[in-house]
Amino acid sequence: MSLTAYDPDTHDPVPGRTGHWLWTRGDALRVLPAGPTDPLSAYVDEVMCGVLGGESLPDAEYQVGGATAGFRDADRPGSGEFPLARQGGQEVAAYLDGHGLYARNPDALVAEIRRLAGVG
Repeated sequence: MSLTAYDPDTHDPVPGRTGHWLWTRGDALRVLPAGPTDPLSAYVDEVMCGVLGGESLPDAEYQVGGATAGFRDADRPGSGEFPLARQGGQEVAAYLDGHGLYARNPDALVAEIRRLAGVG
């Protein structure tokens, strides 16, 4: 999940109001640091975006849910951007991108994704 905050007039990012998170079943929600993406986050993103195919995909049954702000806005114009509370008098807008992988047997899916991503 990603929350991107910005000045609605200039579209400049607002430091401290933007973040990226990953929640994995059995783990706490964790903040993803800026910079290179860790292997688990990168793999999950590639699965959700349909970049991978064949043997790179998990065999476990799963579905992708959620959407980017751009996809939501295309379906319902005006739904992709929303205001945040002002900070120090500054008007701030944001958009939220959120995806999830859902499975009938989530523990099996998580184990397989960890294996395919090369993380324990």
